[in-house]
Amino acid sequence: MGIRTDICRLFKHKRVQKDYIHLLRKSQTECQRDGKTTMEVGIHRERDLIAILCKYMGRENIRWDIPNSISADVLVKNKPVSIKHKMPSRHSESISSFKVKWTANATIAKQHVRDCLENEWEEYIIVSEIYPNEICMYFICP
Repeated sequence: MGIRTDICRLFKHKRVQKDYIHLLRKSQTECQRDGKTTMEVGIHRERDLIAILCKYMGRENIRWDIPNSISADVLVKNKPVSIKHKMPSRHSESISSFKVKWTANATIAKQHVRDCLENEWEEYIIVSEIYPNEICMYFICP
């Protein structure tokens, strides 16, 4: 069975969904300053998903202490997985987005997208779209 199938099955369980939402809400609360969400929320959300994967898939299947040379955020069953989170856009007519690479340098970000599109893509991507009362999960596979 592939990791996409494993993770899809995992998140069909109400208990897993409930635990994940609880952690995300806690992170959201912890990353507030003057009523606004701070940048740190991204790393907290990443850790929330990794904690859920460890709890339900077993720590032996998850490696989060990986070298910076790997662009993924975590290894799940030794497969590189990038974790992305997005919130719905405040303006219904605009499209919400997420960063493909954590950098303020637009040139580096564009190059990263080009590399992903032009080369053989080897990374799984998990996107959590966070709404006030639910989370939609998307899996992008190589």
